[in-house]
Amino acid sequence: MAITRHNSDGPGKVVPARMVTTDASSIGYLDSRQAAALLGVCIRTLSNLRNRQAIPFFKVGRHIRYRRDAIESALKADSTSSHFNAGEAAPVREYGSMGKRSKNWPRPFERKYPTGRIKYCVYLGTQGDKKQCRPASFDTAKERDEYIRQARQARKEQGEIPFFLPFHLQSQAVALHEFLKPHGITFDDVRSHYAKDIIPFRTAPNVEEIARQLIGEVNDKGSRDSWSKTLCRFLEEFSRAFGDRKITDITKQEIRDFCFQPGRTPPYEPKTRRNRRGMAAELYNFAINNDWAEKNIANRLPCPRLKDKLVEILVMDQVHRLLLVADEFGFLGYAVLCLFGGVRPEECQELCWEYVHVDDGVIEITEAVSKIHRAREVEINPTMAAWLPLCRKESGPIVGMTNFQGRFDAWRAAANVEDWPHDALRRTFASNHVAALKNPAKTAEQMGHIGGLRTLYKHYVRFVPKKAADQYWAIRPSVTEATGRLAA
Repeated sequence: MAITRHNSDGPGKVVPARMVTTDASSIGYLDSRQAAALLGVCIRTLSNLRNRQAIPFFKVGRHIRYRRDAIESALKADSTSSHFNAGEAAPVREYGSMGKRSKNWPRPFERKYPTGRIKYCVYLGTQGDKKQCRPASFDTAKERDEYIRQARQARKEQGEIPFFLPFHLQSQAVALHEFLKPHGITFDDVRSHYAKDIIPFRTAPNVEEIARQLIGEVNDKGSRDSWSKTLCRFLEEFSRAFGDRKITDITKQEIRDFCFQPGRTPPYEPKTRRNRRGMAAELYNFAINNDWAEKNIANRLPCPRLKDKLVEILVMDQVHRLLLVADEFGFLGYAVLCLFGGVRPEECQELCWEYVHVDDGVIEITEAVSKIHRAREVEINPTMAAWLPLCRKESGPIVGMTNFQGRFDAWRAAANVEDWPHDALRRTFASNHVAALKNPAKTAEQMGHIGGLRTLYKHYVRFVPKKAADQYWAIRPSVTEATGRLAA
């Protein structure tokens, strides 16, 4: 069939009917370009929608046309709104594009690789924000089918949000649920435990910061004993070894190797190992008190057994020689207060003569002077009272600190005391005081000792015969009239 019309080529020329153009959009029919513009997609996306039969269309020969009203109806049917709160995972869409319901969710499919390997996959759909979910893949069809069965069952019970998690996390959640179920523990209990008992440890400062804070506390106390200095050195060493780590991440074996150092040459003595174990325990106790750790693993290390050493004291001849030459080196007051009053050498170095009250018969040891920061009064016994007039001054320190160690060594050399037992002056007082009075509680009070009688006998008291103790407390000064100095 042909239609004749006049045009510029000449009158009466036959023009094919297919070349007659009419505005199809005016009567509700759209071509591919117009339909894509209406949908706001490209031509290729429109082709994919058409291949999936997501939009209605019809063919006129080789041409494809779309009805405007049919496309608008399809758009209205596919329009959805978001029903989840901010911060939550969007629900999996149960509908395909353009409103076609997914009847087989989740959809299985296979991937074949050039090597011949086959992966059995599961398509989970898209999220509410049109973000594609990553398919789950399995090595066998049996695993995939079991996953699909569980997914469909879980969707009925708890919705589809869990399927946004990676598969390995889902497996861990299931395994954890099966582990907790026999004990009646829920996931809320686990969350509460994590927030209360785990997060504080994870957010705790590292070992370097904890050690620095403990060193600051030790220094703030103003302790002058050797233990405090040794503890600070140990904490600095510990900080260098584990500085950037969490204290809860250090294992028991690492603490043991650090404290005992089994490969060290020469090996640590049992007492040294015991002390290092105790200093590590101090650090852990500090962390526990600040909620940075839960348990003290240093206390679980084996505690080396120590053999009780015999307490060493100065004999009578050594005491006589020390007192005889003490005034030449400025140590007479120091020796009198330590040997006959039980005052600590560290306290003597801080004490002034203003606190020696001869008329009241006491020596006042203030909190600032006391090693343990506990004030006490030391009784001035007759032996001490006989020696104080030779050395007591109205004011000033008991002993000068200028070149203290040099003068102390010269004093010992002049008295011909080669072996100087540890804490010799204090131990000599304790042994003779207990032997003479038979009242260890009184001795401990005089010394300001708080370790208990067992510690007193273990570290400070050596057996002294009663006769020897009486001779010790009968020591009196002898002053020559010519020189006014002590004489033998």
